[in-house]
Amino acid sequence: MKELASWLRRLCAVILGIVFFTAGVLKLVDPVGAGLVVRDYLGFFHLGFLSFGAKAFGFIFAYAECICGAALLTGVFRRFFSIAVSALVCFFTFLTLILAIFNPPMDCGCFGEAVHLSNLQTFLKNLVLLGLCLAAFLPYRDTGIGRIRKMMAFGVVSVLTLWFGIWSLRNVPLVEFTDFAIGKEIVSEGNVSDFKATFVYTKDGEEKTFTVDNLPDTTWTFVCSRVESDMPSRSAFDLGMPELSTGRYMLVDIYDPLALRGDYFERLAAFKKASEDAGFTVLVLSDLDHKMMITLSRSNGGVVRVEDGIITGKYVASKLPGAEEISRMTSESATGEMMEASRRGRIRLQLCAATALLLMII
Repeated sequence: MKELASWLRRLCAVILGIVFFTAGVLKLVDPVGAGLVVRDYLGFFHLGFLSFGAKAFGFIFAYAECICGAALLTGVFRRFFSIAVSALVCFFTFLTLILAIFNPPMDCGCFGEAVHLSNLQTFLKNLVLLGLCLAAFLPYRDTGIGRIRKMMAFGVVSVLTLWFGIWSLRNVPLVEFTDFAIGKEIVSEGNVSDFKATFVYTKDGEEKTFTVDNLPDTTWTFVCSRVESDMPSRSAFDLGMPELSTGRYMLVDIYDPLALRGDYFERLAAFKKASEDAGFTVLVLSDLDHKMMITLSRSNGGVVRVEDGIITGKYVASKLPGAEEISRMTSESATGEMMEASRRGRIRLQLCAATALLLMII
């Protein structure tokens, strides 16, 4: 009976570890999105004067979630992390109770953009987590610091997730879950087409069709794409630019000009000339809704490539494509390139998560 109780306590701790680690990784994959969520929280609690540090707060909290999850999964420093996790769950249970009562129009951001919960659902989720904490940790006593091998795994995973978070800050998210993700069609409210895209791949003489949510691994070779829609045309989203539905565009997203480095505008001028020479129309966005602009490119000064109303590429301000790369965009299948980029991002994220979990569990 005692062994069963110990096993159940450990199971509850593992479930909590998986939830915390997953939530942290889904925020670290998109630190800019995590910062937007923190900004919403600060605004709701009338702490907008702290919004300058929203992205940093979001990053730190996401990394802390990963560390807590890794500690629970490896079983190291059990007393410290059992108290830390319980304190976090209690705090957010109280916080989400307030949100459930007042029900402001905002998303909890618990799992980044991947999973959206209502304020009531978020509160109920935290009640479940609170119950798991009580089952896993009461009474709060020191049950050891874990084996050396587990300590090493915890250290490696901590470094890997920190590197992954920093990489995500400097690059386009490996996987994006917003309405402005690569592959999304830019459409207007009330005029959403029944858009369906399938992608044909081949391997060892076998040809199969896949959807955007079920792309194959890298051993398959892209052949072509097929697009079906009940509507003959598309129109622009809330950006207020219906012309985006046809043609090739590079949207330069500048929502904080003063924060850009001095050489950025020189590089932007070269990028603009190369893009126009290749047949793209370059539009600089600077007067749209601030949050929408951040959501659009995830990079101040970044670029979003739109072709025939579909987002086919994104580039951060520090890595604007050069003339050779832009020229290649016009000669290769935009859809094929888009799907390859999306698939590579998903595979890399899956490999990172699988490697971390194996290190912690084995």
